[in-house]
Amino acid sequence: MNRRNHLALMGAAAGAVATSKLVSAREPRPRLPRDQGMVTRLQTITDNTPEGAHVFNLHGETVTVERIAEFINVSAHDGLITFGGPPIPIAAAMDDSAIRRVMPGLPATPFETGIRETMDRFTALRDAGRLDTSDLI
Repeated sequence: MNRRNHLALMGAAAGAVATSKLVSAREPRPRLPRDQGMVTRLQTITDNTPEGAHVFNLHGETVTVERIAEFINVSAHDGLITFGGPPIPIAAAMDDSAIRRVMPGLPATPFETGIRETMDRFTALRDAGRLDTSDLI
């Protein structure tokens, strides 16, 4: 999940309109919560590192920005998340068969589950007074 999607999720949890801004590569990036599925996948990879030097693609679901915004807005019961501009150029599907061959049983998190879990974490941070919304405009 990219930074813009995290900002949208954080905005939905904070009840604020979320827009993204460009961040220079030189600026420090805030640590953002990751969906538990990604954490589990990275732990599985780290705990089961194969011999030799490997380069893998790790692909999840490819979804449109429209689907992300719609799911967040429906889940948050508001319409605060909007988007515009040209489509973001991303690979529609990466071949992750190599990592799945080397590491069978690598877990995957469905799109809706990952978004819902991330929104729940942002909501918990907001409710605890620990959600930094300085990136939201």
